[in-house]
Amino acid sequence: MIRVARGSDPAVVLVVDRHTSRILSSALRMYDIMEAGVLVLQNLMVEREKLPDLPAIYFIEPTMEAIERLVRDFPQGGVCGTAAQHASKSTPRNQYLHAHLYFTTHVPQACMNLIKEHPALLNKLKSFVELNVNFLAFESRVFLFDQADSIQRLYFPTDHTRLSVALATIAKPLVSLCVTMQEYPHVRYAATGKSALCRGLATFFDQEMKKTIAQLESWKVNQNRPRGTLLIIDRSIDPLAPLMHEFTFQAMVNDLLTVKGEIAYLPVGKTNANGLPKTAKELEEDEAASELVLSEDDPLWVSFRHKHIGLVMQEVTAKFKEFKGANKMAALQGDDKSTVKDMIQAMKDMPEYKNMMKKYHKQMTLAQECMAKFDANKLAAIGELEQDMATTLTNNNDSIDTKNIKDRLVQLCQDPAVTVLDKLRLLMIFCIAQGALQDATRRELTKTIDPDLHPCIRNLEVLGVDMSVTKRPKLNKERLTELKQRNKEIPLQLMRYLPLMNNVLEQLVRGSLSEDSYPYTAPPPPSEAVASAAMASSSARKGQSARKKANGGSDWKSGGDASASSSTHAAASSSGEEDNRSRFIVFVLGGVTLSEMRTAYEVADKHRVNLYIGSTSTLTPTDFIRDISGLDERTFEQAIKHSQQAARGGAASSGAGRRGYADDSDDDEPINMNRLNIRMDRF
Repeated sequence: MIRVARGSDPAVVLVVDRHTSRILSSALRMYDIMEAGVLVLQNLMVEREKLPDLPAIYFIEPTMEAIERLVRDFPQGGVCGTAAQHASKSTPRNQYLHAHLYFTTHVPQACMNLIKEHPALLNKLKSFVELNVNFLAFESRVFLFDQADSIQRLYFPTDHTRLSVALATIAKPLVSLCVTMQEYPHVRYAATGKSALCRGLATFFDQEMKKTIAQLESWKVNQNRPRGTLLIIDRSIDPLAPLMHEFTFQAMVNDLLTVKGEIAYLPVGKTNANGLPKTAKELEEDEAASELVLSEDDPLWVSFRHKHIGLVMQEVTAKFKEFKGANKMAALQGDDKSTVKDMIQAMKDMPEYKNMMKKYHKQMTLAQECMAKFDANKLAAIGELEQDMATTLTNNNDSIDTKNIKDRLVQLCQDPAVTVLDKLRLLMIFCIAQGALQDATRRELTKTIDPDLHPCIRNLEVLGVDMSVTKRPKLNKERLTELKQRNKEIPLQLMRYLPLMNNVLEQLVRGSLSEDSYPYTAPPPPSEAVASAAMASSSARKGQSARKKANGGSDWKSGGDASASSSTHAAASSSGEEDNRSRFIVFVLGGVTLSEMRTAYEVADKHRVNLYIGSTSTLTPTDFIRDISGLDERTFEQAIKHSQQAARGGAASSGAGRRGYADDSDDDEPINMNRLNIRMDRF
């Protein structure tokens, strides 16, 4: 887009809005943009410096607000270039020399009419292009729509019209994704849970896809591979997944640290090493250093992100030692016997040394911060209780003891060291996996929690959780067998729970997903169904050979995934061969969790298939609790603060041995303190 529009111009201005700036940043770095010839990047929605000597590329959403701002940039009688230099102060000036317009999707007729009504803009218009890039390429297998409030709009609509608008708003970028991928997929949707939502989105998608294809006369589906499959499911498929503590690296960073987009923010102390208050300059430097980019451009981050935190702590140290042994600059440190030749080689290795030192330091710092939170927040005890409740099994594959579960729940909910959010997570997990709490129990365990937060427990009903039954829901035989097998295979006690997404993806790529539970909007012809099944079954054989050639790249990300889980996915593009395997696209209404994203990578790698997962947004536990509480961000933060203050004030009165639930059984069993030690066998 930039290079084509720029042509022979030495430099251009790139004008974006909030949404398109996020689209760009998900696929490109500022360096890439500047290298393409962009001199200045400006935000359409704010007042900008006038640059009448420079051409501008507008990459914007086709909304009325954006078009109104666009036409104001080229007033009637406005001048630019050399004319602007000699014009009087009263003469209006154009914002830019001329304009290239690039829109994320089809421009509505109302917006087109507004553009037509402004001849001053039309006279300066050099390009007009409707792109289909109305989505964020978050990772090599993950796409997002930047719609963080979807739970409120989908599960708490005030009327049917608002729900229809919400589904239509989601369908448009989903179509944009498929058009970009040259896919006209067979559509399937979940017929269980909130099936009306899934069926509704499937209908809107079909309608929007047909309309879009009719508008794009030159667009063609890729005929060199079987038609892909789009599976639409919603958050009610697994309300546990957004609440469980996940102890893999990426999930822990997003759960325990402050992360916005690709930037992780580490806490900054207010005093220096001497115990004195930091100067303004010291604070500014520390704040800049505390911002760490979590990007697929960093091969270390990619190789560690889906691994357990304990393994990351071990492997980052081992890899760092390996790097120091191979890099001449690192080996030169502290070596008194180095020769001139060694020093020359060390200088050559200096850029790599500095770059890699920063990357290793970043991974070590992130891991250490996560482990500090793990200790401080009592996540060993919390995580083990979560695993027992969610799986209904002990780490020995025995059925859990309900009394023991309740005792541990009460202990942790009355512990002032346990955070408010962790208490809410435990209570919500209990209600989902063990049955609703009795009213007296709930009131006792939530008495220090701000009333504004209480709806997050009651509102689980909108996700299909039965809050009227206090008995434990029974897991079906297939799910229980899956969890028992997981328990046997994984040595980590805090990773026994397996998101339900895993089972759905496994069946989808193997071609065994039930058509009763996940029907097609229009069943594929028998010939296509057979071809797709054959392609899926042969993926493993093709993937094995492709994996040997793989070294990065993907369908929408320039950097590629350096981990094993993306090797097959990248093989065709890196080897120059076209990948003719069918594609599986899974879309989750209401947000996708980090654990589900990890599952998609693992299933794709295991079966050597082209599998992509996406949603309206990523969903951290904090996001989920805030959204299902129905609170805006400010009110939510205030409620958390009030709850923390109440918990500290009531710590003295929550005495040992105090019962927190309606039960006539014996005293609580104590927590085994040996299980709180931070060792690999603890996880």
